[in-house]
Amino acid sequence: MKVQARLAELEAADIDVIVVGFSTAERLSFIGDQFELTFPMLSDPGRRWYKAFAIGRGGWGTVLAPRILWRYMRLMFRGYRLRKPTDDLRQLGGDILLHGDNVIAQWIGTESERRASVDEVITAARG
Repeated sequence: MKVQARLAELEAADIDVIVVGFSTAERLSFIGDQFELTFPMLSDPGRRWYKAFAIGRGGWGTVLAPRILWRYMRLMFRGYRLRKPTDDLRQLGGDILLHGDNVIAQWIGTESERRASVDEVITAARG
């Protein structure tokens, strides 16, 4: 994961990373273990955070974009077995930079899996 690889840079910029996902706590824990993530991951199955920051759902074109399909094809060629999805495939993501209760910056995804870069977040934090 890009964020995990650059966690020291984020910490040096005084940024704490916290992931909020709509999956169950067990699923988030599994993902954290699989990718060896060391930052907190919070489960929000009711999507209160998503609603608070107006992070909506995308159309099927956001989920079935060619670059995403190509990524899964490459994984399948390497032996990865696709499993039946258990989460909402159309839920978009977002990145929110907070200082206390104040929103410093936010990036709301318009396409599945597109997120703010670590550089963008650090630049906004230093703003």
